Amino acid sequence: DFRQQMLMHQVRHLNGILLTHEHVDHIFGLDDIRAFNWVQKQPTDIYAEERVQVAIRRIFDYVFAT
Repeated sequence: DFRQQMLMHQVRHLNGILLTHEHVDHIFGLDDIRAFNWVQKQPTDIYAEERVQVAIRRIFDYVFAT
């Protein structure tokens, strides 16, 4: 679990995330990033191919709503 690992290792800053594919075992922890962004007071860049970006925006539409 992303949150537990970050707390255990006392990580305070995250430069970015590389997503290689949109399987749930890779993307369902993205909601934890939202809280982490608040802690580090800035957004975290997400790097992914367009296919993966489309899937992420569809699944997490509430994050990317304008």
